[in-house]
Amino acid sequence: MARHPAHSLAVRATRSILTVVALIGAFNLALGYFLSMDRESREMRIHLQELLDTVERPASIACFLRDPQLAGEVAAGLLANSVVAEAVIATDTLTLARAGRGAPSDVAGAEVIVRRIVSPFDPDQYVGEIRLTPDQAALDAEIARTSLFIAALMLVQTLAIGAFVALVVYGFVTRPLKRAVAALLGLPAEEGGRLPQVSHHEQDEIGELIAYVNRLLDRLVGLLHQERDLRRELAIEGQRFRSIFENAETGIFLLDGTGGMLSYNPACRRLLPVPEQADELSALRAFFKDDDQAHRLIALCRERNQSIHRDVQIRGTDRDASARWIQLTLTPIGDEMFQGVVNDITERKIAEARALLAARTDPLTGLLNRAGFIDALGERLNPARATPRSWAALMIVDLDLFKTINDTYGHAAGDRVLMAVARRLKRLVRMSDPVGRFGGDEFVLLMSGVDQLDVVERLARKIVAGVAREIPIGDRRVVRVGVSVGIALSPLERADRARLFKEADEAMYEAKRAGRNAYRFFSAPAAPASEPP
Repeated sequence: MARHPAHSLAVRATRSILTVVALIGAFNLALGYFLSMDRESREMRIHLQELLDTVERPASIACFLRDPQLAGEVAAGLLANSVVAEAVIATDTLTLARAGRGAPSDVAGAEVIVRRIVSPFDPDQYVGEIRLTPDQAALDAEIARTSLFIAALMLVQTLAIGAFVALVVYGFVTRPLKRAVAALLGLPAEEGGRLPQVSHHEQDEIGELIAYVNRLLDRLVGLLHQERDLRRELAIEGQRFRSIFENAETGIFLLDGTGGMLSYNPACRRLLPVPEQADELSALRAFFKDDDQAHRLIALCRERNQSIHRDVQIRGTDRDASARWIQLTLTPIGDEMFQGVVNDITERKIAEARALLAARTDPLTGLLNRAGFIDALGERLNPARATPRSWAALMIVDLDLFKTINDTYGHAAGDRVLMAVARRLKRLVRMSDPVGRFGGDEFVLLMSGVDQLDVVERLARKIVAGVAREIPIGDRRVVRVGVSVGIALSPLERADRARLFKEADEAMYEAKRAGRNAYRFFSAPAAPASEPP
């Protein structure tokens, strides 16, 4: 709403106050002469400091030489000024000169101006001081009269201005505001009540204020209705969230920065071994098989400041001690809080492990298949794991005349022979040595970390002798098979898979050419029989 400048509260009050101040200022201007006394007092003190500046050099020489005559001349020169009541020049232990009007008791208690004096040759050396006492009596009397007069004038002026300003403020501001406040205090705002306008103030700032308050009241009523609706919706959403939180199959929990669990839902209690007592909330790190895993996950989440997802193996519960797998999602909330979501993926992990095992295992014999054995070979032929004078021995074991058993007794009998040979090979080798079936009647095994050749030879002899024993094939029938074993050796740090297979295969055919049921090394070792070549 437009408002004429003449109706402004500020303009009206300012015009009245400036009129009064101008009238009082005219009187103060005539009385300004008397205020010059204060200026004269300040100038006198400045003059005293200038006097000290003038005599500082000769006084420094007098104190340095401890010359009472020179010091007396300087003190007498200071006393020649009418504003000085007493002048004293002294060292730290001796008063060299004193000049004053009257006895020392006449200036006792008066203000003393002290100027420290340093050596004329060394500014860091203290040699004495000048103590100057002004003639304060006459000055005090004049300053007191002047000050009293000025104070009276200022008091009259302040009272006059204060009284008039108070009247103006009360008439134009305080009284209408009091009326507006009284009306506001008794106003039923929630029912849509409005403030009435104050008489004679419809077009000034108070009138605008009341109009603005009424607009605020209208908005407040609208916001109250919105807040009531939002509160109702929030209550409904809270109940819905609580229902989801309590009945969800997914575990949901809240952590502090150290891994301590602050809250969790029932699904989390089922998935994680959370204690029953609510006041003994466990820490997330207590669930992991690796105690440092929780700290690493929290540190990673804090460092990246984003959600992280991990498949984690955790400790079992009291009812089920077997380790289980969960899928964990950790999300930072603020600086030192994290929200976690967990799902049980144990069955999925078991299925994956079974699928991986099936993909790496020969279904008939339970040994490693070609892919599984190649993976195991890659793990063991790792130069980083090799030790000095450590060797690898690859053996290819091929059954002799196995086709005759299949042709004579059938494939079922042949399968029994293959399973029996697989069991005997597993019993003969070390637990850490992988054994595989490459298909048909060909088996392969690896010995790693070998430091003596006779160990490999003894194993080869045991394989030839062990496989040659009778093998039951059902219906009280037994058969015998022989094996041809080819052996390839290589230092572990330089082992090459392709070369080992090629050399072992050639050594195996050499054993077959030698009459079967025997073993052969790829080449005769150059070293003694107790060590690899």
